[in-house]
Amino acid sequence: MQNAKSKTRNKPSEDVLARRKVLKELFPVTGSVRAAQIVANLEIGASTWWLYVKDGRVKPPIKFGARVSVWDAEYIRGLAETGIPTKPKAAA
Repeated sequence: MQNAKSKTRNKPSEDVLARRKVLKELFPVTGSVRAAQIVANLEIGASTWWLYVKDGRVKPPIKFGARVSVWDAEYIRGLAETGIPTKPKAAA
């Protein structure tokens, strides 16, 4: 029988926390931003951000290639101020 320990999540390392802080402080007012900058600014995980994109809760990215996705910095600042919208209802 296993102990009834609660599962704990790994905490980010000091390097990761320092990088997030720098990205948040340097978040541009205008222009394009990538997912790493967005998750640092909104203080959410990268997988959560991509789930919001997949679910249609945020605008899809502008693709600059197979591996480069960007969003408008003004749009992301708006999300930070107003919050992430709820998931759209499925059509019946």
